[in-house]
Amino acid sequence: MLIKFETSLHPPILMFDYVGKRLIKLMRHSGSVPGAINANDILVALNELQTALNKDIELEEDNNNLNDEEEIISLNKRAIPLIELLEAAIENEKGVMWDIT
Repeated sequence: MLIKFETSLHPPILMFDYVGKRLIKLMRHSGSVPGAINANDILVALNELQTALNKDIELEEDNNNLNDEEEIISLNKRAIPLIELLEAAIENEKGVMWDIT
């Protein structure tokens, strides 16, 4: 299944549900789908997400050494579209919603 994240003035993004739920939890939300973040709370959620992802960088570097033959897509890379969507929501003072699609 896929989770669709949406806000005004930014194209929606789709993520596999297991990735999307993990990122939602890193923003200090319950991980429930559907869900939303009020425009006033998005900056805090973005900061929580970025802090958590920065802590995971060291773990990812260790995991990348496990198998050099396969390219591993890190959670940090998978989070980039969501971070851009959150930044657009902050800039435009809009909320963010997500749901299964």
